Amino acid sequence: MNDYPQAVTSFFEALNAQDTNRALTVFTADAVVTDDGQTLQGHDEIGPWIDKDIVGVQVTLTPTSITREAGQTVVEARGDGSFPGSPLTFVFRFQPSDADFRLIAGLNISLAA
Repeated sequence: MNDYPQAVTSFFEALNAQDTNRALTVFTADAVVTDDGQTLQGHDEIGPWIDKDIVGVQVTLTPTSITREAGQTVVEARGDGSFPGSPLTFVFRFQPSDADFRLIAGLNISLAA
């Protein structure tokens, strides 16, 4: 994941380690995550989502591609875990907090077409 911004690399590493607290550190305090039709804002909503929808079903994510589109970093990743349909391929659209992409300000997750 050498071509990935540090915040994105840290995000995947934290999730694969099943570490909710570490994953939260890569989000801004008011970050917005959209996943499976629900929108979550801030650490108080994002933390429980990580616990339930990622850690709770033991998801591991293997990034397979990265592109940049309209100021976003777009990562396609294979997700394996104890959830219906596993494995599935997901598309993660990361919105950086700043030009250096130190933190994630927004994240939209969808299934790959």
